[in-house]
Amino acid sequence: MGRRVTLGIGDNREHCFYIPVSFQMMRQYIDCGFEMEELVVKRQRYCSAFGLGTYLCVQFDFLCFTHEFIATFRKVKKEGHDRLLLNDDAPCDSHVKLTYVRRAIPQSPIARKSVVMGTVWVFKPTREHTFADLCVSRMVERFGRDDANWEEVRLEFMSKENGITVVTEEETLSEYEKLRLKRIQENNQTLLALGLISELSEDSDDVSHHQHMISKSPLPYPAPTALRLVPHISNAIISSRDIPLYRTTIIQIAREAAAMLPVSGMFIVGTMDVRGEDDKLWPLGMLVLEDINREVGEGLLKLREMVTAVPEGYQKDRRKVLTREEAMGEGCLMDEEKVGKVKHLPIVHAIYLIFVKQ
Repeated sequence: MGRRVTLGIGDNREHCFYIPVSFQMMRQYIDCGFEMEELVVKRQRYCSAFGLGTYLCVQFDFLCFTHEFIATFRKVKKEGHDRLLLNDDAPCDSHVKLTYVRRAIPQSPIARKSVVMGTVWVFKPTREHTFADLCVSRMVERFGRDDANWEEVRLEFMSKENGITVVTEEETLSEYEKLRLKRIQENNQTLLALGLISELSEDSDDVSHHQHMISKSPLPYPAPTALRLVPHISNAIISSRDIPLYRTTIIQIAREAAAMLPVSGMFIVGTMDVRGEDDKLWPLGMLVLEDINREVGEGLLKLREMVTAVPEGYQKDRRKVLTREEAMGEGCLMDEEKVGKVKHLPIVHAIYLIFVKQ
């Protein structure tokens, strides 16, 4: 007991649909008496098959694999081992409020699939635009459909405080440079509003598109609702006691989506792993996917893509040239002298599951 195993696991595709091999493998270990301690997303780039992958993803409309998971498990006693299955009778201190908002999907000046994108998306949150807001913006821009509506479903746990907004530090710029950048942003916003340009990419700031997107009124009938989206909830808001209610609510929303969406319509749900008060890790991406497959069925909602979203600042930039002092100052979070200070790695990523109506 207590011994550990670490796995590096990637995913696969079959007929352009996403096969979550990583989640399936994690479930096998959990069912065999292991408890997940850490789940790390490793971004992979510059692979030998990247050229072929970019060609195929544009031809067949899917994202290039640019990540894999590194999962650490600890062997525990099978007696009383929690397999993380959904328990409707679990106590909960909260009730959830659902807010539905329907808007028109902004017209895209380019074919959405023509932009080569991977499965890891980086975002730059600000005071006005949270991490979840920017995730929503790019999801709608990439997976939306012209001449259709999209519906956002937000969950709010009423006994909890609102989430913490991530603030990015700005570099000190001259007044001339600030004015120049402001004019560029205003010009881009005008061009985006006119539908003349698109900022769709893995590293766009998404702010202009988000502002344009939330200002749109829904299109009248017979325009369909082609996309329903549930943003992720920060793990600073949701507790482990809220997880059964959260999972049950997501199942309800997924059932509604399966009934209302047209064929080939998209249902997107964002998740963020939670570390409980007892230090137990709840891999909500894996659990929500299992819940939807079990309660709704792959015959209705089939997994098309899985995107890992992360705020800027948690990846190593290979293009950045470091001085000797900067390089010496960098270190691993789990270095020997830091192990006693850091009990667990911080959870900063969100996983978005993109389903298509069959």
